[in-house]
Amino acid sequence: MKSLPVTISIVLALGLLTHPLFAQWGADNVTFTISGNTGVGEVELKGFPSGVVKSDSRGFYATEVRYTWTGKIVAIKEGYNFDPPSLNYNPVKSDLTGQDFTPSINHYTISGVVRDQMGPVEGALVLSQLGSAVKSTTDCEGRYELRVLHGWSGPLVVVKEGYDFTSCRKQVANVMRDMTFDFVGKARTCKIIGEIVVMGKPVPGIQMTATNGGSSDTTDARGRFCVEVPYNWSGEIIPTKDGWAFDPPSKIYDNVMQDIDETRPSQGRVISSEPVDVEPIKPNVLMIPTAQKSKPQLDAMCEDIQVMSHLLYQAVQGKHSRIGGVFREYGSLLNRDCLTYDAMYIEGTGVIFFLLVDYQFERDSDVFKPTMTQSDADAVWNQARQQLSQPIAPSDSDTWQSADEVINEVLKVLKHAVNIRGLGESEGILVVLNPDQGIEASSLVLKIQRSDIEAFESGEMSLGDFREKVKVLSY
Repeated sequence: MKSLPVTISIVLALGLLTHPLFAQWGADNVTFTISGNTGVGEVELKGFPSGVVKSDSRGFYATEVRYTWTGKIVAIKEGYNFDPPSLNYNPVKSDLTGQDFTPSINHYTISGVVRDQMGPVEGALVLSQLGSAVKSTTDCEGRYELRVLHGWSGPLVVVKEGYDFTSCRKQVANVMRDMTFDFVGKARTCKIIGEIVVMGKPVPGIQMTATNGGSSDTTDARGRFCVEVPYNWSGEIIPTKDGWAFDPPSKIYDNVMQDIDETRPSQGRVISSEPVDVEPIKPNVLMIPTAQKSKPQLDAMCEDIQVMSHLLYQAVQGKHSRIGGVFREYGSLLNRDCLTYDAMYIEGTGVIFFLLVDYQFERDSDVFKPTMTQSDADAVWNQARQQLSQPIAPSDSDTWQSADEVINEVLKVLKHAVNIRGLGESEGILVVLNPDQGIEASSLVLKIQRSDIEAFESGEMSLGDFREKVKVLSY
């Protein structure tokens, strides 16, 4: 009889374990772990009973759910899609590992149209940078299309030979949707400048027409004309004038890709003679090194000085200028009858450029104001100085130009002088503008330091500030 209580206890315990209330209480307190990897960090997993679960920097996640939990989990991260897009659980009765998602980053489209002043541009290359895989070539309608990854940032530029798109650069940051950018550039043109001289005399009033899309012009009192043609142009320039016949009737040009000036010394055109192919005349440069320099170094520097001399010539060619030689009238001193130099480099000093211009300078600015001295107390002296500083009234045959205007044109192109290889930091540039009006005409000499040119080219110095740094040595 003593064993009865024990037997009753066991029966009671077994009854409790099988009771529905006890079974429900046990299920609510049993949990299992669901874990996996999202393939990329910081992914939000939505749908778990505990709330949003976020994967760590390596993409790993783990969370607990109760026994027999049923639900659906979705992986979410901006800019990404996941495979599978979701995982279903029905029901959970054990730990579950390897609940992985495979990510794929979104791609977006950057598209648009490239145009010039005439319409769509076909064959233009739109790219991020040289060597970049992000690039596209425009079709016949000027359209392009680029594919970039979510969050992509970078510049977009347009490149095509014969076109100028330098002002159309786009800076794109953090792309998170399809975007559209249009580009408008300018087709480059080239100028052909020439003159018509018959029996040594210029002929005005002749219509000069460039075929195949070129412009036309009429020769002026000096027999000169200037026509514009498209880049890489091939065609003819045809002269016409009532009562005149020309032999040859036109001049043929092929693949014009730079300005051509046939009015420079030894390149004047005489229409009445047979056309002759003329090699471009490069500026003559005298190199005077004061230390040992290799021939490749001198050749590279000489080439850069020739380019800069040509740029200076172009800057003032609209003002009837041409490059002239410093030894043009003094060749006999060097036992050379026709020795001319357009530029000279003296190591330790810098580069001197010589421009022979067909006009005199009007004294219309502070450039020509005299410096005050003790003699200013003398009224007679002051009056004489004032008379000398006033411009001489030009005759009908003279050509005059504003000194300020000429200086500004020269300074605008001088920023390119930073490209002269071998020019020392302490060296500078002299630009000599010498009027071809006889020995009584005034010359204009400008002196500029390389350091000031670099500041102007980099944008640290405005044109006005750069002008203040220029020294006018003589006139």
